[in-house]
Amino acid sequence: MVTIERKIFLWKVKEIWFSEVFFLSTSSDILLFRQCQENRKVEDNNIRKKEFTTTLINLNKNEDEIWNNFAYKSCKYEINRGNKLNLKLYMNTNYDEFYKLLNTFIEIKGYTHSINRKRFSEITEHGDLFTVEFNGEIICGHFCLVDGNNRARYLWGASKRLLKEYGCIAGAANRWLHWQAIKYYKRKGVGHYDFGGINLNPDSLAYGITKFKLSFGGEIEKEYHYVVVNNSYLKLAKTFIFKGL
Repeated sequence: MVTIERKIFLWKVKEIWFSEVFFLSTSSDILLFRQCQENRKVEDNNIRKKEFTTTLINLNKNEDEIWNNFAYKSCKYEINRGNKLNLKLYMNTNYDEFYKLLNTFIEIKGYTHSINRKRFSEITEHGDLFTVEFNGEIICGHFCLVDGNNRARYLWGASKRLLKEYGCIAGAANRWLHWQAIKYYKRKGVGHYDFGGINLNPDSLAYGITKFKLSFGGEIEKEYHYVVVNNSYLKLAKTFIFKGL
């Protein structure tokens, strides 16, 4: 379980990742559970639950088993291509470069809000940053939130694949980097590599990302997000809070 305490304006927020059970706590104004395993029936209108679907690779399997579950054309081929590109792997460095790359990627894609520096620093204290250098430039990066030996969760990823001159290279580097992270966490004795959420609706705009994640052969799992509003003043605005968090 990973616990992150932060503030949004004047309000104390406690964010709990990967808990086996859902529980109530009044030590914060807002209590967030991310990817909780328990499917608790919610009857309190100050609590909102949302189903979350992800895909997990079991790292207790041997490396050949994991590799053999990868799709050939969209996954193995690209990783092998990455092996030939003279890519350089870095861990837990290049934070500034990744931060800029991540927000540039978000801006181009337009699928979420940019990440402020404070939030970035709060999160990166709880995991590992992997970056890839090609010809002296950082072209791809992943941040994984790590819950001890239980799981490593791919939380943020960004690359220069949307730029014409890097598209083909960055695509291979992205898959190659996932494979390096999977092997790293397996060696560390971590139980699962979590690809961080999928949408199984073929009509969804995110379905292309889902197909990419499924090409690594993980098992589909359902987990749950919960938002609990404890502060009596914030309860008046809980509809907005539920929507925003």
